[in-house]
This record gives sequence, structure tokens and C-alpha cells, in this order.
Amino acid sequence: MSMPTVHPVPVKNGNPAELTARLEPVRQKVRSRAYELFCERSHRATPLDDWVEAEHETNLLHLSGVAEEGDGFRITGCVPRDYTSDIAIDAFPGEIVVEALRRGRVERFTRFRMPTPIDTTRVRAYLNGFELEVTAPKAKTGSAR
Repeated sequence: MSMPTVHPVPVKNGNPAELTARLEPVRQKVRSRAYELFCERSHRATPLDDWVEAEHETNLLHLSGVAEEGDGFRITGCVPRDYTSDIAIDAFPGEIVVEALRRGRVERFTRFRMPTPIDTTRVRAYLNGFELEVTAPKAKTGSAR
């Protein structure tokens, strides 16, 4: 059995307005799905339960975590097989957004809020089979980019 190849994943400094526009179709799916769940359950669950389930269905990295390591953070997550070929990362000083693309559009995403600002110019990401690893160095004091 051959070992999976490690591939770099594109990381770009995020543009908030552009990201908001790209994620809006997914957010609309969450709203629609939460309403469907609400109607299907005949009010046995709370609207919040429906919303959380709808968000879970559109989440990209169900198994993921963030660890603080020395001068930065490491995010690891398992990418579903269907999305390993089209992953992109948007880096902001306070968060990292991992996106799965289909035909140039965001289909699923996961946001990671950073507890302290990161240096977006030095964020790196690699995909090893199904395992995504993102490293995000902390910003130097007073220089969050």
C-alpha cells in the first residue's frame, strides 16, 4: 500500500467582504435546512437544535482541533474524501476559514477563531491523504496582518 502524497493547500489573506459573499449561499442552505428540520420535527426539538444540526450538515471538518504550540497554532482536521481535491484556506488575523469548493463555489466550510492574532502572511497548510494540517504563527505584538 502506497503512502499518501503531501500536497500544499493554497492560503490567501482573506478579504472579509469577498468571503461574506462567497459563504452566503452556504449560510442560506443552513437557514433553509434549519427551517425544514423545524417543520419535520413538529416542534419536538428547539429551533436552536435544528440550527445546530443544519450547521453540522454543512460543516467541512467534523473531526478537527486547534492546538497552541509555542509561537503559533496548529489546526488538524479530517477532510471528507469528496473534498480533498478542492480545499482553500482564508487567513484573517483573528480566524482561519477552511473551504471546500465545487465548480469554483464554496460548498462547505469550517471557521476557526484564533484566541490571539496570527501572522496571516506566514500561514501554511498541507493535505496528507485526508488529514489537513494548518500552521498559523502568532503575530508579533502590534503587527497583526
